Amino acid sequence: MKTQFWIYFTIICILLGSCSEKRRDAGKQEKALVIFDTDMGPDYDDVGALAILHAMADSGEVEILACGSSNLYEKSVQLIEIVNTYFGRTEIPVGAVKGKARSIGPWHKIRKWTEELPSRYPHTLPLTPEAPDAVTIYRKVLTEQSDNSVTIVTVGFMTNMKNLLNSPADSISQLTGKELIKRKVKKLVSMGGDFVEKRDVCNYLCDVESAQTVFQNWPGPVIISGGEIGRPIRTGDRLIAVNTVNSPVVDAYKMSIAEDKMDTVSTIRYRKGGRSSYDQTAVLVAVRDTSDYFGLEKGIMTVNHDASIEWTPGDSGNHYRLLAKMPNHELSIVIEDLMMHQPKNLSEKYAGTLNFAELLPERPEKKLFSMDGYFVWCNGAVKGDDGKYHLFFSRWPESRGFDAWVTHSEIAHAVSDSLFGPYQFSDVCLPARGNHYWDGEMTHNPHMLQYNGKYYLYYTGNRGSGYWLATVDTVKPRTSHPEWWINRNNQRVGVAVADSPYGPWQRFDKPLIDIGEGRRMTATPSVFERPDGKFSMVYKSVAEKEGYKGGAVRHSIALADNPLGPFCDYEKPFITSPKSDFPIDDHVEWYQDGKYYCIAKDHGDKITEHGIALLLFESVNGLDWLLAPNSLVHKFNITFADGEHFELERFEMPKVFIENGRITALFLAAKPRNEEYSFSVILPVIYNKN
Repeated sequence: MKTQFWIYFTIICILLGSCSEKRRDAGKQEKALVIFDTDMGPDYDDVGALAILHAMADSGEVEILACGSSNLYEKSVQLIEIVNTYFGRTEIPVGAVKGKARSIGPWHKIRKWTEELPSRYPHTLPLTPEAPDAVTIYRKVLTEQSDNSVTIVTVGFMTNMKNLLNSPADSISQLTGKELIKRKVKKLVSMGGDFVEKRDVCNYLCDVESAQTVFQNWPGPVIISGGEIGRPIRTGDRLIAVNTVNSPVVDAYKMSIAEDKMDTVSTIRYRKGGRSSYDQTAVLVAVRDTSDYFGLEKGIMTVNHDASIEWTPGDSGNHYRLLAKMPNHELSIVIEDLMMHQPKNLSEKYAGTLNFAELLPERPEKKLFSMDGYFVWCNGAVKGDDGKYHLFFSRWPESRGFDAWVTHSEIAHAVSDSLFGPYQFSDVCLPARGNHYWDGEMTHNPHMLQYNGKYYLYYTGNRGSGYWLATVDTVKPRTSHPEWWINRNNQRVGVAVADSPYGPWQRFDKPLIDIGEGRRMTATPSVFERPDGKFSMVYKSVAEKEGYKGGAVRHSIALADNPLGPFCDYEKPFITSPKSDFPIDDHVEWYQDGKYYCIAKDHGDKITEHGIALLLFESVNGLDWLLAPNSLVHKFNITFADGEHFELERFEMPKVFIENGRITALFLAAKPRNEEYSFSVILPVIYNKN
């Protein structure tokens, strides 16, 4: 009896083991091979969809073969590339629709994620109309794959699908598009239509002819995720609640949800949880087993000329529509968890954004520079060939008052054995030289550039009518005096050159940046050498307008091949704000760790919630700038290590000291509130404080 028992027991174990093995084998799903086709631009759920595709690629579930835009919107392919680059897959080919196609941009009115992401994140592709043909890319990719192995997921207009379907045999493949699809494509997954409302409002509507062609002629199975599936699955709120910086996915959702919250009327207004996950549902079932999340109903999909849709269930069709199965709140967790996934090997250009709240000491040592009897301003240092540190600064007599910067400033030079001082006065570099010169009465705003063994001292100069030259030292120029504005409006940007920081300085008879083209003055130059060898200058100008003050204050970027110019203006303004015609002032720019940075003063108290403060901006190309994720550099107060505290009326004119490619010191000009003196503050920039 015992022998018989063990025989039965052994047989049962073998059978159970066999069944268990079969279940494990059944649980193993082959890696999906996916082509992602999108109308990236109108809605931001496309970003979420591409993000979850990369998340599943990082987990080994899918290989992304190619991406394409069915939308001719000019930034569409760049946006796709930005997300691919963020996830470390720059090798994915990206194409664009050709021929007759729609071009649709974002619906948001103020902050447009489609405009801001290309300004903030790296990309190399041209604008969409100049990008490679998506169909050519798709044909090449399909030809290289095994038969019946590729899933195409389209979350946009059907234009590329129709073009692929109708493509002729060519040098890539002897098969027509339809033959190639039949041989290589396992299934097509489409987001579109609404089986409750029985119509489509975007993806099919925007190209009805293509949608009709695809559903009538596609030679394989088509899975459709209707609008009723993704609409109640809300995602985005958890994503943006996490303090993730330098993520294009987070930025797109953060900007867009903020815009949606201002919309209280339309169907796209914000609802709790975030944005509807229309496109994400299509991507999910393109990669994973549909039955885990949705039911399927087989039938025939018909798209009518007015984009109304008809669904005829039955086994004779080759179309499948998703049916709700998993509760929406559970699906939102699944999808948003994937959206929150961070790349495996996040590049430093994303992870290494500057955060001055962490880089500057909370209570710095008191490293100051001042001069008895003078206001000192615009302080910045370079290291000379003599191994010493050379501070260049503006100064003017305290007896003349602070407003005399525009009438009596001169650029001077001090020297120290240490970057943080103490500095000893050396000489006046650029004194007044008579108002028959363009810079004869005042020199101000020094900015130093070392290049090829020479020192280039960029500055603001002016000349007035000579009125102030005839006054005694106790007369204080005021902005209420018409002669003050004559000096102010005669400001120009110039440069002086020397072989040594001690001079002599060669000055020029003409300014580097003159007036013209509707501007009445130029000032505050900041110059640095770009990685491409060009020289970038940012300067300020005032538009012509009746009255002393003139019109709007504009900051411009100008580029040159030589530090002596000529500098040519970039077509777009530097940093602007819809809330102010004088948004920033007193700025400095530099390049570090793959990004361009700028510190500027929020002049209008309107850019951030920090009020008037020093803010950080960043750019991927040095031309298109955005507020940095960690925007606050410093408020207008400071407490030193010895406990002395200053509330500051002015805390501006930032200058940076760059060593080994990184900012290591920040120089700022300070004027205490309700006081008539000033000093320079030198702050260490400390990396890895711990």
